[in-house]
Amino acid sequence: MAFRLLLLRKTLKHCPGLVDHYNQLIPFAEEEEQSASKQELERIIKRQRKDVLTAANPDEPFSGWWESVRAFLGHIGIETLAALSPDYESTDRLRQVIRETKKHIEELLKIEPYLPKALERFADDQAVRILTIHKSKGLEFDSVIIMAVENEIFFGNKDENRCAFFVGVSRAKKRLVLTYADYRERPPGYTRRWDEKRSPQREYFGYSAPFV
Repeated sequence: MAFRLLLLRKTLKHCPGLVDHYNQLIPFAEEEEQSASKQELERIIKRQRKDVLTAANPDEPFSGWWESVRAFLGHIGIETLAALSPDYESTDRLRQVIRETKKHIEELLKIEPYLPKALERFADDQAVRILTIHKSKGLEFDSVIIMAVENEIFFGNKDENRCAFFVGVSRAKKRLVLTYADYRERPPGYTRRWDEKRSPQREYFGYSAPFV
């Protein structure tokens, strides 16, 4: 039981961060309105934290998770949520997204009954991670897309570049996509080396040709 409570407190300690970012949802509201809304959100979070920590069944402390979500969404308001994306201008579409999200979390809870762990799975599901080749060392993904396999990117020490390229391609378990462009416009204000005309690194593309 003590260990369970420790896990819950670790999970809930991130709630203040949610409060800190809340004003980004209502950036044009008056300062008093933002302050009052933020205080109300803090009260909702404290109430939900208390409900979790004093759950009647300690083995299912998050059984009322959807009620907590509904309380949070009700506080935010459908108009504010709809303003987050042009895709949500139709509130019917926004409600559909909410229903699909709920259904997906419920499916994940069948695999992982502990809500914080299920939400970790939810965060990773269909996520696209953008990494440098060096940051990808030791990781594996079903699909990997390597951008800009071009002579103008892989210049300098050929052996080091070749090793870096093989680190990148070996991250893929099922699908590998290599891309290049003929032209890349210089970013505004960028003063370091930049070749606008590009050419494919044919040696590297050649390594993948037998598998196409």
